[in-house]
Amino acid sequence: MRHSTAEWARPAVLVALLLGVGLLARLWRIDAPLQGDDYNSLREATFLGQNLNGLLYFVLLHFWMQPIQAEWWYRLLAVLLGLCAIPIAYWAGTLLAGRRAGLIAAALFSIAPFAVDTTHQVRGYSLFLTTSVLALAATLFFLSSANRRRRWLWLGISLVLLPLSHIFGLLLAGVLLLFLYILRGRWPASLSTRWILACLGLACLLAILLWPTTRFYGWQLLQRSIGALRLVDYQSTRGLSAAQFVKIPLALYVFTFSYSVYPLIWLFVIPAFLVILIVAIAGLIALRKQAPALALLLAILGLVPFVFLVLDAIVPAYTETAGPRHVTMTWPAFALLLAVGASRARNGILTLPLLLVAAIGLGVNWSSDWSYAGESAGPDWHAAADFAASAAAGPTAVLYDGRSQDPITFYFPAQLRRIGYWDYLQGNDLGDLLTYNRIIFLTNDYQVERRQGFDQLLDRLKNRFNLIGGRVEYPLFEYVFERKRTDGAADAVMPANGQIRQPLRTYGLEFQDLRLPLTIEVDGTPLTVAGAFGLPDLLGAREQTIALDDPPLTDRLVLLSTVVGAEDLKPGSPVAEVVAESDRGERQVFPLRMGMETQDWSRACPPAAACKTVYQWHKRIAFVGQQGYPGAWRDFRAGLHGVVVNLPPTTRVRRITLRYLASSGRLSVWGLAVPPQRLQQ
Repeated sequence: MRHSTAEWARPAVLVALLLGVGLLARLWRIDAPLQGDDYNSLREATFLGQNLNGLLYFVLLHFWMQPIQAEWWYRLLAVLLGLCAIPIAYWAGTLLAGRRAGLIAAALFSIAPFAVDTTHQVRGYSLFLTTSVLALAATLFFLSSANRRRRWLWLGISLVLLPLSHIFGLLLAGVLLLFLYILRGRWPASLSTRWILACLGLACLLAILLWPTTRFYGWQLLQRSIGALRLVDYQSTRGLSAAQFVKIPLALYVFTFSYSVYPLIWLFVIPAFLVILIVAIAGLIALRKQAPALALLLAILGLVPFVFLVLDAIVPAYTETAGPRHVTMTWPAFALLLAVGASRARNGILTLPLLLVAAIGLGVNWSSDWSYAGESAGPDWHAAADFAASAAAGPTAVLYDGRSQDPITFYFPAQLRRIGYWDYLQGNDLGDLLTYNRIIFLTNDYQVERRQGFDQLLDRLKNRFNLIGGRVEYPLFEYVFERKRTDGAADAVMPANGQIRQPLRTYGLEFQDLRLPLTIEVDGTPLTVAGAFGLPDLLGAREQTIALDDPPLTDRLVLLSTVVGAEDLKPGSPVAEVVAESDRGERQVFPLRMGMETQDWSRACPPAAACKTVYQWHKRIAFVGQQGYPGAWRDFRAGLHGVVVNLPPTTRVRRITLRYLASSGRLSVWGLAVPPQRLQQ
């Protein structure tokens, strides 16, 4: 009896230690700012029944969120739900291949980046992961236990919890029931006949899914179940494309590293993938004598291509595409396969590398500022709120877009008036905005069609307000405007360095790795870079005129620019021209040529060129799908290029016009200055 107690106690202590490690891993940045879908969860938990997908999580969150309103408290529920998966993973691994496999599975659930990342979201994926491993463990228990009552009880509970945690839980429940029918079904008696019936049933199910009437009514039912604000008729499918096939290896990448390990960290990613591949193959070999267990894991993993190649292809083209999080229910099978492979190697020769991959991957996720559509990735709303508070002076209002409304309500100082931008997108009337001393313009939207409206509103604000500061953490643009002393449309010039308070607009994903503001020096002139304007702009305009208010005497014009999407332009090709008009009516035209006065963003200015590359940053691969742009899949050192154009001495520039001439590409202007004239020696 003592021996059996000791055998039970030692794994229990190890699992308890793994629970402690898992808790510490999940407490890192638990107070990070909430992001888009987090607010949807809070709404759905407040108004229960709006979204039936993940209803169990919303019910739990409804009661959990009552005593404390804070990010860390909201996430703590997901953390606790995720921790429950650790002992369940031990149970599943033990049933599958013994206690060593169980401990390795529990360790993976404790520190694997994907498992930890699900608990950093105020969403139901942490619960979904836990119910998925519970269903897998219950199925294994059903196959191994002689206690009929207990095995049916565990199986029944797990199958009920699956669809309550996520609608795709129905897929996993279906796979498990079909597997048990084939293996343990009583009718017909022949195993081969049950296989044939199961295959026929799957074929019929697929045919029903592809039937237009089923898709139409199924789509309507799905929209109602998730609380869609507006029902949209099913018109056409997205169809099958290469993108759906790419999602399968992408899901395996996310299963291994989660969302924030940059793929080109070769020294880690390549060895880590080799470790995962070797351990997975070892798991397949180890389970070859356990055909039912191997078939179960492979059947569950088969849901990955089913979701991406079938379900994602038949939904309407304009809907959200399926991503790795939608196949969360398959991750426990992936982790268990690795646990079995590592457990069968002698002397733990595969266990240590496997756990090192998980631990290092977790550390990289913690320290990374790159993300492939990570659910927890997004702007630092704490910093945005602090910036807004410091920028307020006198009557100040925050003008925001729809995607910013929730974080502004949650984080921004209550004394700042909050005004939605909708009433100001049409027409030129700024209405009661003119009663404020400062306007903090804020948008968190990356959709091109909506950014066009934001840019037009920025232009109207610029006519009555001076732009005095800003910060950009793409896609968050935060610009501060101060009302002009007069109603004139001229732009102010900073007296210290002659920098022009140029028009600023939102820009695209090309510059998402650039964090602003920056101070960049061009030929001794410091420029504060808080944004840019582009030519052509989003509406196709190829010209920008800037009128200056009380400019200083100068003998030069300083320009900071870069060119995107013009790889076909040869060196020396005209890109744009700059027209400077003085208060005496003098007009001077200066060319901007590729590789001479400006340069492509992926190249540095040649040594003999008039321009100089004055700032560079790491432009990383962007997984952008429909928001793609030239160079999205490239990794390089991007640059901003400064040039100084000499003017006649004692010139007072009253107007500057930039005109884009090239047939392709886009010129982004990040800084303009007419510095005070140098003292004559």
